[in-house]
Amino acid sequence: MAGSTTISARTSKAVAQRREQQWLALRLWLKVMLLVAAVGGGLYWAVIVVTDPTLLPLKVVRTDGKFRYMQRQDLEHAVADLTRGGFLTVDVAAIRDRARTLPWVDQVSVRRVWPDSLQLWVEEHVPLSRWQGKAMLNVRGEAFRPKSGAIPAGFPLLLGPDGSEKELARYYMSVKIRLDSMGLTIEEMKMDERRAWSMKLNSGVVIRFGSKDFEHRLARFYSIYPLLQADKRELKEVDLRYTNGFAVTWKKLNPTAGIGARTETLRGLV
Repeated sequence: MAGSTTISARTSKAVAQRREQQWLALRLWLKVMLLVAAVGGGLYWAVIVVTDPTLLPLKVVRTDGKFRYMQRQDLEHAVADLTRGGFLTVDVAAIRDRARTLPWVDQVSVRRVWPDSLQLWVEEHVPLSRWQGKAMLNVRGEAFRPKSGAIPAGFPLLLGPDGSEKELARYYMSVKIRLDSMGLTIEEMKMDERRAWSMKLNSGVVIRFGSKDFEHRLARFYSIYPLLQADKRELKEVDLRYTNGFAVTWKKLNPTAGIGARTETLRGLV
């Protein structure tokens, strides 16, 4: 009889422990569910806040940069429809891409400024020259196309096959430095399909280098130009397509008398 009582007591105790464990498990489950519900509600509220532009409206759009060739209003107009969202919903990447479609925009950055502003920083292309008459090159030798009739005057014209932009820009910049020191200005620089080089100065003088030994023939021009400049006649063309010499064409000696240009070929002088 005593043994039966002991077994019954143990059974009751085990049942009680099991029930307590189940209750603890239930309480834990309820806490987890409450936590999930709270997090879910918070996330739902956050989504509403983020997607509702009226809660965090974008009030200020600033455009900064040095505008020399483009109008600030053109930039603002181009991105206006993309800046109507809220502070958190505005598509920064789309605004940046849209700004880059403007011809004179070289680099652009877009960033949010808490709590209600958007800032655009724009860098224009630094123009180096005209390109093929319909576009321009920047100082990196990259082509860009301003609107028709909007290409500024005063820049030299570079001509060459498609894909030669960087090479022409590099040669132009290196030659320009030396010619500037000589008081000469390049009006046009050309490389044709056969890679034959020529230049036209703003004085109208044409210099032909041919397709070989450009650097050597350029150095030859540097050395002979002071001699040509000392001549009182008006220079028309210098042809350096000779191995060890050059040909010079002078403009009309006496236009009223109808005397035409005169060419002198000087070989073996340099």
